[in-house]
Amino acid sequence: MTAGPGHADAARTCRPQQAGRVELEVYQKDPVSGAFLVEIALETYEEVFNEWDPAPYKRRDIAPDLRAYLEDCAKDIPLRHALKLVFSLPAGRQDPAKEEHVRAGLRNYFGLEIKTIRRRVRRLHRQMLAYLLLAVILLVLTSLAGRVRASSIGFEILREGLTIGAWVFAWESLSVFAFSRRRVIREVKRWTRYLQAPIEFPSQPLSSQPEESSAASR
Repeated sequence: MTAGPGHADAARTCRPQQAGRVELEVYQKDPVSGAFLVEIALETYEEVFNEWDPAPYKRRDIAPDLRAYLEDCAKDIPLRHALKLVFSLPAGRQDPAKEEHVRAGLRNYFGLEIKTIRRRVRRLHRQMLAYLLLAVILLVLTSLAGRVRASSIGFEILREGLTIGAWVFAWESLSVFAFSRRRVIREVKRWTRYLQAPIEFPSQPLSSQPEESSAASR
């Protein structure tokens, strides 16, 4: 699914005046909960999901451009802040039944994404332990080789190779733990925040409500 007009509008709503680092102030906040609003303007409910996926809403992938947009917003807004997903449609196109299907589909998608990423975390843990075990084995072999009295060039090359190999695997284990694992766990936290976020379909964009209410008060 290519970026539809609704998604393009959402990108302009949520990310104006982007110059290097996005200022947090460009995002609207819910006046009651204080959650930051991730606003998406749609023409139809079908724009939320991948048009090439024939599965029902509840098991369908979301549209690639919407996923990319959600990932950008999640990176812009620090994890300590709560989010609220706000989908707006043109007047007269609201359908409560479809909105429930969209909510269920999004919740299911976020949950499956979290499960998939957690499997990656488990694979990283196994990879880290394998690297660490190989490093220990090579260090033991290096220590044993150091006790052997031999002056041949081939033996010295073998001993140096064991030492280098041990440190390479030790570094790889540290790299997985400190960098790859941390990055993947951060992805889990981002999608968990979306899973916990309220999903609303207001009759009008929330960003326009304060102006209208203030005008009414005058």
